[in-house]
Amino acid sequence: MSDIMPFAGIAAPAELNNVTDGVAFGVDYTLNMKKSLQKKFDSTDQEDVNVYETGGGFRLLLNTGIYELFKIAADQFFTNNTLPYKC
Repeated sequence: MSDIMPFAGIAAPAELNNVTDGVAFGVDYTLNMKKSLQKKFDSTDQEDVNVYETGGGFRLLLNTGIYELFKIAADQFFTNNTLPYKC
């Protein structure tokens, strides 16, 4: 695991481009599957876990493989009530 790095980023307000009078509407688009899979594949070359220190805590940046494992582990943790170490 890498060292904890300070995170200098700030939260940016989200722009709601597809909202009219407070009602959001959908936009049709076509997913570029090749580009999407290439981005996922490229992210596997990153370090497994990067930890960034934020103003009030920390932020984890996980590569694709670790993220997929984390999703499974979190799902099992929050759905299994028989775990002895769970609060």
